[in-house]
Amino acid sequence: MLVRLWRAGGRECPESGESPFADIAAGSVYAAGIACLHALGITNGTTATTYSPDQPVTRAQIASLVIRLYDAALALEDTDDTAG
Repeated sequence: MLVRLWRAGGRECPESGESPFADIAAGSVYAAGIACLHALGITNGTTATTYSPDQPVTRAQIASLVIRLYDAALALEDTDDTAG
């Protein structure tokens, strides 16, 4: 949902290379979305090498993700406004 929201604003995900999370299979349905959010600095996982996709997510964690996505979008707009 967060990646779709990001792209709905006409933004692209950064080229992130490989995901640092060993517990996210490269071919999984959510691998690209998690890689995008990680590359944007929206999510860090539960450790440097695990994401723990089967763990429940709290309301506070979701709120943090949404706020970080919003802040990233604002920062991008500020950069675009000053570029030209």
